[in-house]
Amino acid sequence: MSENAIVEILDVHRAEVDTEVLWGLAIDQPKKLSKTDTYTIFVSGWLLGKQSKVVEVELLDNGISLRKAIININRPGVAKLYPQVSGAENCGFQIEVGVMGLPVEGELSVQAILENKSTVSVGIIKYRRQLLRPNYQPRLQPLLVTSSGRSGTTWIMRLLSQHPAIVTNQVYPYEVRVSQYWMQMLSVLSKPINPIDLSPTYFYDEFRWTGPNPYHNNNTRSSIASSWLGLDYIKNLADFCCQNIDQFYEDIATRQEKVLTSTLNGSSNFYFVEKFLLRLNRTLLLELYPQAKEIILVRDFRDMACSVAAFNSKRGYIDFGRQRFKSDREYIQKGVKSAAFHILKLWQERKQQAHLVRYEDLILAPEETLSSIFEYLHLDNSNSTISKILEIASQDTKQLKRHRTSATPQESVGRWRHDLEPSLQALCTEVCQEALQEFGYSLTGEEKLSPSPKITKPEVKTKPPLTPANSNLVNQTESARNKLEQMKYKFQNLKKSLEKS
Repeated sequence: MSENAIVEILDVHRAEVDTEVLWGLAIDQPKKLSKTDTYTIFVSGWLLGKQSKVVEVELLDNGISLRKAIININRPGVAKLYPQVSGAENCGFQIEVGVMGLPVEGELSVQAILENKSTVSVGIIKYRRQLLRPNYQPRLQPLLVTSSGRSGTTWIMRLLSQHPAIVTNQVYPYEVRVSQYWMQMLSVLSKPINPIDLSPTYFYDEFRWTGPNPYHNNNTRSSIASSWLGLDYIKNLADFCCQNIDQFYEDIATRQEKVLTSTLNGSSNFYFVEKFLLRLNRTLLLELYPQAKEIILVRDFRDMACSVAAFNSKRGYIDFGRQRFKSDREYIQKGVKSAAFHILKLWQERKQQAHLVRYEDLILAPEETLSSIFEYLHLDNSNSTISKILEIASQDTKQLKRHRTSATPQESVGRWRHDLEPSLQALCTEVCQEALQEFGYSLTGEEKLSPSPKITKPEVKTKPPLTPANSNLVNQTESARNKLEQMKYKFQNLKKSLEKS
């Protein structure tokens, strides 16, 4: 891939024409091996339906719809080929899609949507793109806690928030997600506008919200602004987002009297931590922060299902996905199975970079589990630090009492053996079997937990900190810095007094 190319089209495969459905089709752009200097892919061509008219064309990533366009572009050449077909003169399409948040190397499926609501494959576009790297150098690194609901995220966030080098809002339920908000903003604002969704002048009439830049569209492709909007504009947005994430969490750190220490290369061993669900913009955040860390938190999925039921009953309303299903059996067959499948898939994809934590280990062996977490983060994991964290976090509060559904945390482990009726126990074990075995859970509930899966991760060489993290030197240096600031302040006041006299 050339240095200046942002997106390279590896291949364009046009589907075979289904002669019972279509007169013909074509993908004119992009061309195989073509390159762009923006984070966009422009697709054009034509589609001509037979029994039912083609009304839209759609681009999909792994089955997920990205963008649609109306079939309405004038194609006089096609009209000459099919003079007997009504509408052949306006059977063309143009559609442009932003690739931010999409895989670095992937493929887009192109499909036609017919008037009778059926669909037909048009082709596959394979591409490779450059990673987005902001010019701004973040001072804090993300720590993602990725999990399903009722798996212990509130407890682990409470513990992590007490470490002197990890910052988040220390207010129950620890669900400040500002980095995800700014990643969502970056994802939306970096996209070209799509006329089928919004008119180019939508912001004239709507002042309460914003969307894609109305001037980032097909009509400006020939102008210099098009390249700027598809590249520099996006990098500027990324810089803005990362800078605001830093400043937000630095402000919280200052209020919590946590000191940000720098390394020789200007980076820091200091994290902001947020809860993440699988569907949120975690991919884009990981792209912008290649030094990010991730904790994948799992819990016996049978206990998770019991906790969801008990918490819903305690609060008096249905949540955590249970509201989408008619019965407990259907919830386990579909909802719990899906949660187990996706967390297992994520772990298999990320095991070389992420750190696995089981809720049960966090409850039954908190010192060893926290020590392992902080070792993974290259943070102070001394016995004194961990003891202090556990002492503060274990102080009971009204919010924690409302959050719990067991008399003690220890009683929440293995609760499925008496909370679930036998038929549901068997069903949940069956549909989650692969994930349960992968994460070391007993299928019968009679054996002890197997050791947590251990992965030998590639060693990441980092420059030594400017000040040792596990030493009194950090505090001494900070104290000396404060004294110097106080002396400077007194000197400035004295100078002003002398000037006035």
